Amino acid sequence: MLATAGGLGGAGAAIADDAAAAGDDAVAAQSVTEEQTTAVVDETADAAVEEPATEEAPAEEAPADAPAEEPEEEAPAEEPAAEEPAAEKAVAPAAKAGAKKPKAVEEEAAAADEPIVIMADTEGPGPDRNDLSVMFRAAHPDTYTTENPGTADTSNVQTQLTAQTQNRFFECGDTIVYYQIIEVGGDATGESVLEVTTDFDTRFGGNDQVGITEVTAFLAFEDSGYVSDGEETITGTSVSGTWSDGQIELTSTVTDVEAGETIVIEYHATLNCGNPPGTITGNLHVGSGGMVIIQNAGEGPAASVPGAGTQTVPLFANAVRVTVVPTNPTVTQGVCPEDGGPLVAPTLTVPDDTASIDYSVDPPGPYAPGDTVTVTADLTSGNVTWPDPLPAGWVSVDDDTISFTVTFDEVPCVPAVPVVTQGECPEDGAVVAPTLMVPDDTATIDYSVDVPGPYVGGQTVVVTAELLVEGTVWPDPLPAGWMLEDDGTITFTVTFDELPCVPAVPTVTQGECPEGGEPVLPTLTVPDDTAAIDYSVDLEAPYAPGETVVVTAELLVQGTVWPEELPVGWELQEDGTIAFTVTFDEVPCVPVAPVVIQPTCPEGVPTEPMLELPADTDAIFYFVISEDEDSFGFGETVVVVAMLEPGYVWAEELPEGWEIVDDMTAAFEVTFAEAPCIVAPVAPTVTPSVCPPGSASPTAPTLTLATTTGVTYTVSPAGPYSGGQTVTVTAVLEEGYAWQMPLPAGWTLNSPATFTVTFPAHAVCPKAPVKTPPKQPELPRTGADGIGTYVGLAGLALLAGAGLLWASRRRGTLG
Repeated sequence: MLATAGGLGGAGAAIADDAAAAGDDAVAAQSVTEEQTTAVVDETADAAVEEPATEEAPAEEAPADAPAEEPEEEAPAEEPAAEEPAAEKAVAPAAKAGAKKPKAVEEEAAAADEPIVIMADTEGPGPDRNDLSVMFRAAHPDTYTTENPGTADTSNVQTQLTAQTQNRFFECGDTIVYYQIIEVGGDATGESVLEVTTDFDTRFGGNDQVGITEVTAFLAFEDSGYVSDGEETITGTSVSGTWSDGQIELTSTVTDVEAGETIVIEYHATLNCGNPPGTITGNLHVGSGGMVIIQNAGEGPAASVPGAGTQTVPLFANAVRVTVVPTNPTVTQGVCPEDGGPLVAPTLTVPDDTASIDYSVDPPGPYAPGDTVTVTADLTSGNVTWPDPLPAGWVSVDDDTISFTVTFDEVPCVPAVPVVTQGECPEDGAVVAPTLMVPDDTATIDYSVDVPGPYVGGQTVVVTAELLVEGTVWPDPLPAGWMLEDDGTITFTVTFDELPCVPAVPTVTQGECPEGGEPVLPTLTVPDDTAAIDYSVDLEAPYAPGETVVVTAELLVQGTVWPEELPVGWELQEDGTIAFTVTFDEVPCVPVAPVVIQPTCPEGVPTEPMLELPADTDAIFYFVISEDEDSFGFGETVVVVAMLEPGYVWAEELPEGWEIVDDMTAAFEVTFAEAPCIVAPVAPTVTPSVCPPGSASPTAPTLTLATTTGVTYTVSPAGPYSGGQTVTVTAVLEEGYAWQMPLPAGWTLNSPATFTVTFPAHAVCPKAPVKTPPKQPELPRTGADGIGTYVGLAGLALLAGAGLLWASRRRGTLG
């Protein structure tokens, strides 16, 4: 249990670590106000306990050489006391560990080891007050020092603490070890609970600040005098008292107390000193405040047991040497204001002298950056000492003197960063030049520039900064952009960006070729010139489909550049200009079909066929290829030709009737109908005599008459026919019809028309098995030398080249 009383400045930390190192159950609590504070427990790991030594601890009496305890002197007229500190919370409990088994120890008078005895739990009310034997002692100097309490043991305790028994004076921060030794006699069965109270003086006299303010209490399982079943626990129940009360009272609760056990409660009390400690008077007491035993594992009944023993730290010359802690001088480093104001010099404030310490400084101020100053502290009282180790920064000169050396920092002056504004080349071409704003000079920094403005894109300018005040330095690291030079100046290099000017894109409108209408020519709109860019074109309008035009853009302002990624269509040239090449699309055109007027027969008289050509446009012109320049004949086939002007192309799909001849030509074939009432006789079909395979007799020749609307055919004489025979075919017009003139070859107009046929001679068939090729029959002769030739589209080029056809290019109607 850690108990803390407020009011002592610089009190040391609790030494619960010592308890933990010993493996003991420890209770820690603190009491800093006059209100009662609940204690908390820190239960540690099990430890075996040894049986107590047979030798009884010496009776409590003062050593011969120790001064008899004097009644406390009445405190002198009370000086204004420091205000009591505010309340602090109790220390949080640690986790509980399992109980430890007892261990055997050597009895000092025994010649051999005793076996380990394991105490067993029994049922019953437990020990009562008459079973307890209590002793409160301090550790003996042979087993305990104020600097290392970890080896203290109850096997050799003492009744009175003095500086002589400790072999040196007590000092602030010492740990004093006390024991509460509780022997449980009798043969009662069961368990009881002990509430143990211990009192600790928080000061020697009425108003000093030297006393016990921190206490840790724990079960000393590893103590040689501890005997138990290892199941005891200790918890804090309450802490009362404050520094102003002069005493704190620590109450601890021990459970599982059984007959035959020796319970050892170990207390580690810290002797703390305030600063200043005040006037020390009187003695410092620690004693047993008694206890209460509660049978039936704490259920009752309960009985009080008086305290047993008080340990005293007596007061005599230098009984306690108070540790005084020097105050560090207050150091304010110099400042180089960012607003450009004068340098703020560094300062050093020496602590005020106290009743125990006198401070001095060498040299006195004022100071400059980089100066070294030494502050000296001298003790002025015999009962004070410096702490060991000294606070950081202080070094020992001799027993009474320490020093603190201050070297003022060189003051870093942070340079301002030049303000750079990059130029711009907006789309409207009004170039904005880049600018550089050099920081204003200050009391500590001078700024200069190697090239004055105005500036252009791509230009490099160097700003230099120079320190003007001794003891100032540049910061490390420097702000981004600043570079340290060999002469101690710093430079800031600015390279203005080259200004990217984005060219405008020419506007291109492609041509059109509407069906039957006039074509629309393509157009090119060149961007307007700006202050930064000049635009030109290699070919002036108007433009034709398929034509190529190059637009050139040139920069006019120094420091401007083209952007790394030019707009689509622009390409960088070797001379630094950029070019935008436009090739107008060849415009797809669709030819218009001619208007065809077929012949009719009003009142039995046929009309002439007629042809109406489409109107020519700037993209297509039309003409017709025919046999006659001025008219078309019945049944005649003519070709309408459409030809493109340069820059135009045919559409992928032409209207029905049109066929593409080449890239520039399309043809439309027109066949006029025969006159509905004009007919031509058709020659009969003659089959000559032949020798059938394997037959010796030839067949007779045959004649088949044609069938023609408006014509009746007869033959005279009628068949059958023989080779060499001549017959006459007669063609008679029906009413309303007339002959197409001239008549076809072989026909003679004798009103009616006649056609003479002479059959070839009979075929001669072989009479023997000798196979001979049959004689080729002669073809029948007709009234003409041949049959008329049909001129079609396939012969268009040949006929046109030979001048056999008539090509007519004209607007209007042909007939």
